Amino acid sequence: MLRSFEDIYGAGKIADLVEEARKAYKDLLMYKDFTATNGTPIKFTRRGFQEFFWSINQVLTKKRPWGGAAPHLKKNRHIIDKLLRTVAHLGAVVSKMKFDQFVDNSKPDEKPDVRGYEHYECPIVIDNMRLKLRIVFEKKLKDPTKTAYYYYHHLKEAKFTPEIYIVKFEIF
Repeated sequence: MLRSFEDIYGAGKIADLVEEARKAYKDLLMYKDFTATNGTPIKFTRRGFQEFFWSINQVLTKKRPWGGAAPHLKKNRHIIDKLLRTVAHLGAVVSKMKFDQFVDNSKPDEKPDVRGYEHYECPIVIDNMRLKLRIVFEKKLKDPTKTAYYYYHHLKEAKFTPEIYIVKFEIF
C-alpha cells in the first residue's frame, strides 16, 4: 500500500510549503505583468491563484483524490513538494517557456467567456531531478490585449532535456 504524502514528508512540512507558495504567488506574481517568449502578455490573477491552490487542497486533503480535481497530480503526487516550490519562480520561467499547444474550450456552456487554453512548457531541474514544467493559460474571447491569464501549472518527470533550456532551481 502506498504511504500518504504526510506520512513521508510530515504534515507540518507540506503545510509550510503551501503557505510559502501562497505568499510567493501573492507577493511576486499576482496582478503583475509578464511577457511570454512569443510576445503574449501574461497575467497571474486571483482566479488562477484560487484554481491552483484549490486543486492542491483537494489532493492533499483527499476530498477528491484523483477525480475531477487536479487529474495532472494523480501520477505525480510524489513531486507535489517540488510543484509548490516552483510557484515563486513562475515569473522567471515565463520568459523561458516554449509554446506547446492551444486547446479549445471544451465547456463553452460553463465558461462562455473563455476561448481556450494555451499550454507552455519549460524543462527545469529541482534537487537534481529533471522535470517538465507545464503552465496553462486561459485566453478570453473578447480581450483586445490578447492577454493569457494563468490557470494552473504542473510538473512531469522528463526523460531527456537539453541542458541549454533548463532552468535550475538550485536554491532549495
